[in-house]
Amino acid sequence: MNKIRTILVVLLSVCLLAACGLIPTAAPSQPTAVPLATSTPLVIVVTATPAQPNVIVVTATPEQVQATATPEPATAVPTATQVPVESIQISSVTDQGGGTILVNWDAQGTSAAGFQVVWSTTNQAPVFPTDSSTYISDPNARSATFQGDANKLYFVRVCSYANNACGVYSNLGYVAVFGATAMPYVPSYVPPVRPITTGTPVSPYIYITRIKDAGAGSADIYWTAYGTFNNGFRLLISQNPNNLIYGDLHAITISHGYTRFATVSGHFYETYYFRICRYTGTTCDIYSNIYTYKFSGT
Repeated sequence: MNKIRTILVVLLSVCLLAACGLIPTAAPSQPTAVPLATSTPLVIVVTATPAQPNVIVVTATPEQVQATATPEPATAVPTATQVPVESIQISSVTDQGGGTILVNWDAQGTSAAGFQVVWSTTNQAPVFPTDSSTYISDPNARSATFQGDANKLYFVRVCSYANNACGVYSNLGYVAVFGATAMPYVPSYVPPVRPITTGTPVSPYIYITRIKDAGAGSADIYWTAYGTFNNGFRLLISQNPNNLIYGDLHAITISHGYTRFATVSGHFYETYYFRICRYTGTTCDIYSNIYTYKFSGT
């Protein structure tokens, strides 16, 4: 009996000690440690699509492009080269000496193919290409020269040129070309000259246009002139064409500067040479052409 009690006491002691934690028990299993991330960069694996097995397509992302706004074209402003010629105005026609004639003009607009300077000694409205002309290819040109003959009156116009034809014509300019000394006479007939258009500046000149029979050894002489003639004219008459300078022979006085007509006399069937000059008060500074005329016996 006592032996049984001793065994029970021992068993009870073992149980009590186990309940109090005095006897170590097996340690519970610790959770598995998660390894830390390594320094290997993250790798994205792009798998093949079913339609294309074993093919990996990587599409690059395009760089951002800075968009630049394209300005709308500005409304074109017409320039001189885009505006056709509307008008041409001759500002001067001058005798430069030696038969060189200088023509100056202004133009409203531009003649892209240039200009034609047209002249004639008979046609008072010269046209291209019928009359003599010189071509000026520069559309910006506003002057040109051409060569004339002494003792002649020239009618001049400027026109815009394109496609071998003239479009707009200028006003009419006049110029008389004379030599420095007495000149041989010119043919008796020249066409009558129209009055100069007001506001058309040209070189001062005097030009005998015609002489016609007035009967009984008389003749009427007509001339045109441009410039200022405050002291009138002197009418020179000679049977020697090389002796028609004022001061070398007697001259007929024409007092009024607006006079354009006179009557002269001569011997029947004889030839005379006539010339008119601008009188300054002491001498003459501008001379006309020399005109020859043979009086009839009527």
